[in-house]
Amino acid sequence: MLQLTEDLYEKIASYIRVNVGLNFPPEKQADLEYGLLNAAQEYHVSDLPAFVIVVLNRPMTLELKQTLQKHLTIGETYFFRERPVIDRFKSLLMRLASERRKSTKSLKIWSAGCSTGEEPYTLAMVVAEAIPDFASWDISLLGTDINANSLEKARKGIYRPWSFRGVEKHLIDKYFTKYSDTEFQLRDLIRNLVQLNYLNLFEESYPSPITKTTGLDFIFCRNVIMYFDENGRKRVLQGFYNALANNGHLFLSLTELAHQAEKRFITHKEGSVIYFQKSLGLPANEPPAITPAPLVTETLPRQIIQRVQAAPGNLPDGRTDTPEYALQLFEQIEVLYNAAEYTTVIKLYEQKARVNTFDSLSDVQRETVMEYFLKSYANTGRLTEAELLGRTAVIKLKTSPRLHVFYANILQEQGKMAEAVSSLQKALYLDPDYVPAYFTLANLYRRMHRPRESKKTFETTASILQKMDALASFPDLENISAAELLTIIEKAMENL
Repeated sequence: MLQLTEDLYEKIASYIRVNVGLNFPPEKQADLEYGLLNAAQEYHVSDLPAFVIVVLNRPMTLELKQTLQKHLTIGETYFFRERPVIDRFKSLLMRLASERRKSTKSLKIWSAGCSTGEEPYTLAMVVAEAIPDFASWDISLLGTDINANSLEKARKGIYRPWSFRGVEKHLIDKYFTKYSDTEFQLRDLIRNLVQLNYLNLFEESYPSPITKTTGLDFIFCRNVIMYFDENGRKRVLQGFYNALANNGHLFLSLTELAHQAEKRFITHKEGSVIYFQKSLGLPANEPPAITPAPLVTETLPRQIIQRVQAAPGNLPDGRTDTPEYALQLFEQIEVLYNAAEYTTVIKLYEQKARVNTFDSLSDVQRETVMEYFLKSYANTGRLTEAELLGRTAVIKLKTSPRLHVFYANILQEQGKMAEAVSSLQKALYLDPDYVPAYFTLANLYRRMHRPRESKKTFETTASILQKMDALASFPDLENISAAELLTIIEKAMENL
């Protein structure tokens, strides 16, 4: 029996949707109440309506947000879930590995909404089986979730028999060790392949080199999209499309395929397996050719076309070195970038901009437009172009710590670790208290297996954060708050 009145349900459902990013329509009110009741027990409250009233009348804190995320999401999963899907992934992976072996020997996979880690670790085991020499490859296998408790369990890599239902004994013997009478622990060989991070799909933190979500070959997101409303689902799918490399693949849960609203994906159906592919009609990793095109193409949504057309005037056809031209081009690029139309932003840069086009703008505007161009290249997987442009950007705007940090992230993605360290050190020379530079450098040291430097840099970051307002956010770190960043640092240091 439902305990919340219609009015109270509508208010808390709206509150959860806005502040947590989870959608509970009327038909899921019972699920919402069940999760809230479990959350209430952590605060020693047994009266659900009373708990809801308290939540509605207090600011959203990090502790409350994490408690709600923990109890309002389903964490039930197991290894090799939906085996036909995993088998199809292995087939695609082997084909891709055969091609990449001749060139880059790199691979990028993302398990979005990974819960307690069974899915990304399954993908890691498949990688180990399909690519025997995987240790010599540059592999990024990312698992993300919004539930901090689930991520902590995933990092430990300890599982009970229920997580292995249907898994062959030889795989358990090969990749796990006995931890206790009723538990198994994942071997470091597989555990070290996976990087586990907090990421909320409802927030605009992807695609981004900072979150390792650009140029992806595979994205798995199963039993997650069901938590979003229609607009949220479209936004997530658009984000996945932008995060994938050309010809990259997306796997959704069968129960969520009805919500597959992104028409630019190619749909594949093989037996009981349905999956999606991003294709620009070009071979994988080949950037789309730039051909003359109007400022705004017909592929853009009507509301975006109207917003771009509303920008002051049309771009002049004559001189391109006037302040008026620079300002108008900047304003149109800003609209397109905020609409995630990264390919069109790149076209504008390559067709309309010149070396000194934006010199007449303010320092903030010049920094911003360069960031738009860099992120557009990076978000579409064109990292070589992003690196070249980044090198120019930090020379032209040499006093910008932000651009040095973003350039460092691009260098990391290109495997140029020493150069990335140098760029971050330059950022800290420019601003000795610049948190994004410290945090990025600490993670880079960790990735380079330099735990002492990583620990010291994390400690410096934490000491700066402790002096700040807990709700202060960092746009260069996808708007994460100081309090959330402190929590992430504490977890990271525990695993050094």
